Amino acid sequence: MKNLDSAPSSLRTVTSYELLITLILLLFSSCNRINNPNVGQSVSLCTDSLWTPTGNAELDSLLQLAATAPRDTNLVELYSDIGNLYFYSLSDIEKSKEYQFKLKELSEELNWNEGIYIFAADLGNLLVNEGLLDSVLVIQQEALEFAKKEMNEPAIASIFVNLGIINSKKKCYETALEYYFQALSLYEKLENKQGLAQVYDRIGICYDDLSMYDMGKLYYEKAFLIYDETPNSIDRAMALINYSLVLRDMTEFEKEESCLLEAQRICEFLNNKYHLISIYINLSHVYLKQNDWDKAEKYCDKAMELILELNDIMGYCIVTKGYGAIAMYRGNFNQSEKYIREALKTAEEYDMPQQIVECYRDLSRLAVAQHDFINHRLYSAIADSLQNELISEENRLNAKELETKYETEKKQLEIERQKTIIEKQNLQRGIFIGGIAICVAVLALLFFLLRLRIRHNKTLTEKNEILDEINATKDKFFSIISHDLRSPAIAQREAIQLLCNKAQQWDKATLLDYSQNMLQSADSQVELLNNLLSWAQLQSGRMDCVPLPANLSVTLDSVLTLIRKIAEAKGVTLHAELPEEFIATVDANMISTVVRNLLANAVK
Repeated sequence: MKNLDSAPSSLRTVTSYELLITLILLLFSSCNRINNPNVGQSVSLCTDSLWTPTGNAELDSLLQLAATAPRDTNLVELYSDIGNLYFYSLSDIEKSKEYQFKLKELSEELNWNEGIYIFAADLGNLLVNEGLLDSVLVIQQEALEFAKKEMNEPAIASIFVNLGIINSKKKCYETALEYYFQALSLYEKLENKQGLAQVYDRIGICYDDLSMYDMGKLYYEKAFLIYDETPNSIDRAMALINYSLVLRDMTEFEKEESCLLEAQRICEFLNNKYHLISIYINLSHVYLKQNDWDKAEKYCDKAMELILELNDIMGYCIVTKGYGAIAMYRGNFNQSEKYIREALKTAEEYDMPQQIVECYRDLSRLAVAQHDFINHRLYSAIADSLQNELISEENRLNAKELETKYETEKKQLEIERQKTIIEKQNLQRGIFIGGIAICVAVLALLFFLLRLRIRHNKTLTEKNEILDEINATKDKFFSIISHDLRSPAIAQREAIQLLCNKAQQWDKATLLDYSQNMLQSADSQVELLNNLLSWAQLQSGRMDCVPLPANLSVTLDSVLTLIRKIAEAKGVTLHAELPEEFIATVDANMISTVVRNLLANAVK
């Protein structure tokens, strides 16, 4: 993750509306992204196929590259570089923010969390340079909470550094040092030398601001022990620039010059034009203090060349004032005033209030050099008045920013409250739906039990009907038995009684003939009993009706014999006329029972 304050600063006043929009966009950004450091590369191309040349060669090159680049993590970093170039080279705040939010959108699309941290740092840089420090704290705190949820220690350490930078700019040096030392502890755990060196550098700056120069030098030296391993790194150049400012405060101009020359060598090697401008301006200041005006002017020329190339308005104003200071020290007061007023005009045109104050300070010093004490007091009074206005405006903006921050946080709390209400309503709705589901389940169970009971009752009813039918069949069976067996039994009894009465009178042949008839009658009764039992089985469902081809003369012969005996006992003659071969498809037992019943009833 990038650190804040990594490029030259410029001032611009923003409206509370712009700040509110920025914060709302941030507060509504999703934090539930998947931590996926090896994010897949998208094959689709970016949609920035149309772009307008800016006249800045480096920026145009990046815009052209972004126009055909695939939508992957490299494009995220391209958006970051483009946004920073728009701001630092062209002072185009809106374009810069446009690309920062493109960066955020693509990072979320790719689920690349590192891009989210880059966005927080880049947008933080914009707001830092606009003086909106409290807003930057909000952004960084949100990023910190996200990083802590992910337990992303490298990101946490980097955010600690950013929080230290912001608190240092707010002159809350103790708080800044607390964050720096927390970052230091994490980088030591991660064995991240580069991170350690950056934190040492920052701690050195903080101690310098506290005028604790010895402590500052101690931490700068720790940083250089690591940076010396990479002698051509931009971080080492930045540390040298920062260290040179400490040496300036300690009036060690030779050491300051040495640091700046080494930083110059690195930045020229890396072709880093932005930091070269700062180095050239600082070197010009060093030589001005040493009264080496030629070298001072030489470095002003070098700085101006890059400033015109990069269209750096702030740098133009500073270097123009530098030309004015050199002319003043040379005694060329008219030329000096010309330069200072040119710088003043630029500062007023581009609304740079701090530079306006410094221009009036320079005019005041120029008036002293000319022994013009009236103008000296006039310009000093104007500078003091503008400075007070600037302080008042800064306080007003801070108050406005705090008010906006309060309103934003209030809205966020309202959003959270609404979320709580919605969650509560969803819970109630869930309970209600769950209750309905339970009621439906209970009703379904009751319906099932009712149907089961009805089915059970129906089964019992059917069983009772079957039982009633069985009882009826049984009664019918006994009725038939009593009907069909009573008469043959009576006839047999009477035949036996006749035998007993006539046994002494009949001869042997008559007895034999009578006995054979009785035997046939008994056989017929046995067959009748078997037929009745078969019919009972059929009626109870234990025997099936099986029609088969049968000769009715043979099948009904036993029935006719039995009925003929009964008929003779009653004085009735039974005559049957059946063909010898009368074939019909019948159930033999059933047809025998039917004929027997019919004949028995007829005889009665």
